[in-house]
Amino acid sequence: MIDGIYGKGDFHTGSWQGYQGVDVDAVVNLGKTSSIHKLAIGFNQDMASWILMPQKVDFYVSSDDVNYKLVGTVVNDIPADKEGSIIKTFTLEGLNLQGQFVKVVAKNPGVLPPSHPSAGEKILDFCR
Repeated sequence: MIDGIYGKGDFHTGSWQGYQGVDVDAVVNLGKTSSIHKLAIGFNQDMASWILMPQKVDFYVSSDDVNYKLVGTVVNDIPADKEGSIIKTFTLEGLNLQGQFVKVVAKNPGVLPPSHPSAGEKILDFCR
């Protein structure tokens, strides 16, 4: 997510981080208090491969890695049954914040829907 590798449409390349059946819960330490004007994280969806978008992404900021303030939430608008490889960036823009730590929590949708051939299996989230 922070290594400068920016995954493209094909999730097979190894440039995506995958999480199965759990929420993505990541903290980024900026190293010092910094001005924050934009927060974003990208996700991939490939329904045939059990990879779906998170339900929503919450962004938090902290100056001490203990007390986090919710900055905003971006809700997914990509249907779970949309086929093909889809990339969506969940973004908050126009911010005027100060902080050293950014926490991102992406809510995993749980299990594949009844309409999927592998219904009931844990969903993968792939982020970059």
